[in-house]
Amino acid sequence: MITCMWLRAVPRAVLGLVLVSLLSACAATDGERGAAVLPPEQRSAEPSAGTGTSATTPTGGARLPGSPALSEIRRRGELLVGVPNDSADFLRRTDGEYRGFDVRLAGLLAEGVGLDSASDVAFRRLPASLRSGALARGSVDVLLGGFDRKADGVTVVAPYVVTGPESRPAERLVGIAEGDARFRDRLRAVLDAAIADGRWAEAADETLRERRPEARAPELSG
Repeated sequence: MITCMWLRAVPRAVLGLVLVSLLSACAATDGERGAAVLPPEQRSAEPSAGTGTSATTPTGGARLPGSPALSEIRRRGELLVGVPNDSADFLRRTDGEYRGFDVRLAGLLAEGVGLDSASDVAFRRLPASLRSGALARGSVDVLLGGFDRKADGVTVVAPYVVTGPESRPAERLVGIAEGDARFRDRLRAVLDAAIADGRWAEAADETLRERRPEARAPELSG
């Protein structure tokens, strides 16, 4: 009863100002509460495949939009390399460590996708019957050496060394699983850069030329 009498006693103009002030205060309070519970804006750490962002240089840290293989390699932090189990001139295991030209070549590829050539490479020695299937199963990321270039599920990146006489050259190949053209192009660029800047020749001189004097770099033009 007192409240009603007070409201009747207050002039209508004053009462209107009081009500407007109260409603404005409530609206401001609700807005601040809403803002306080909003999650922070999420930003992607890497550009999406559709942004058109170009990859970094072959010897730099790799950020390769649209490459499933590289995304998995970077997540894992290791490059899995499949090698023949019958090519001692190119890869052998002594004192518990893998040595040879294929080891050095794998290290160059690892560096080219942003990994450490010494600690971030693992080798799997495979018989001929398991080499191409290892790519399809995801057991390895890259194949080096002897495999059928026409095998199902295998994409040839490039030859990485040529042996034998000029009349009958024999190429050892880098291979990856089908369906990842960006990964193929990156590895080819890494190999091309290593040949151009002398790192390929240095590795061959230190690990291969004594066993295979005729070993030479492939021509990757085109």
